[in-house]
Amino acid sequence: MCRPEVEQYVPVARFVPAHLPNTHVFLEKLRRITVDDDVVMESFDVTALYTNVPKDSALQAVWEILTEFQTGINLYGLTIVQLMTLINECLMCNVFKWSGDFYK
Repeated sequence: MCRPEVEQYVPVARFVPAHLPNTHVFLEKLRRITVDDDVVMESFDVTALYTNVPKDSALQAVWEILTEFQTGINLYGLTIVQLMTLINECLMCNVFKWSGDFYK
């Protein structure tokens, strides 16, 4: 249902320093890391993180990236306002299933 918004987001991702395009890239980066003995490593699972990201903050972050890098992003004829409306609709209707439980 929200496929057009996903396609719009992908070009934006290259402007986000923490973005990893897929699990393979993430695992490769992990393999190359040397961790000192006094370092504590943490990870957060989808149930603890995803459902706790405030939608307004996420939308604000996307807005800032779109406005800052708009000349380098193909918006496929949409304005930033139109794209933000589509992304907002996706976030409001976003439900996924993980390990048998549904999350919104």
